[in-house]
Amino acid sequence: MLEPKDNTIKLKDGSSVYISKYRETDFGQLVKMYVSFSKEALRWTRPPYNEETLRELCKDKNRILVAKFGTQIVGHCVLDVYQHSTGKGTSSLIINVHQNFQNKGLGTAMMETMVDWAKNEGMHRIELSVVAEHKMAVHVYEKVGFKIEGIQKEAHCGEDGKYHDKVIMGLLL
Repeated sequence: MLEPKDNTIKLKDGSSVYISKYRETDFGQLVKMYVSFSKEALRWTRPPYNEETLRELCKDKNRILVAKFGTQIVGHCVLDVYQHSTGKGTSSLIINVHQNFQNKGLGTAMMETMVDWAKNEGMHRIELSVVAEHKMAVHVYEKVGFKIEGIQKEAHCGEDGKYHDKVIMGLLL
């Protein structure tokens, strides 16, 4: 398995963030990142992001990147690699960036790193779903090369108790 190279990137605000492959020693800081998310930052994610859920996401079959500002984890990107034969070469992407680091280029940099990693491993496709109203995320995904493949009507029940459409997006590698 070809692993991504650790990389320090400069964000739009001039700060530097270190992107690397997730290591088990990162788990405590990863939990702290999710605990520190604002209610708005969690609005369109799939809660709950507690220790149990995060342990499931951090299983060996997945490809995982973290972004660190000093020792603090401020970004988390997961490729959930499908294990069944009909999903060969396909994975589902999940990304979350701490609210203090959004709109600075970190999400784009993490996704580009993850896409390169997937290509180097010979993967065929990455897919994701996102709430249609989460325009910032849709923009970032499109910028990295994802295409809208469809809409799932009222497929996300939000914290507001209302149903929201989800956009299905894919990227052929």
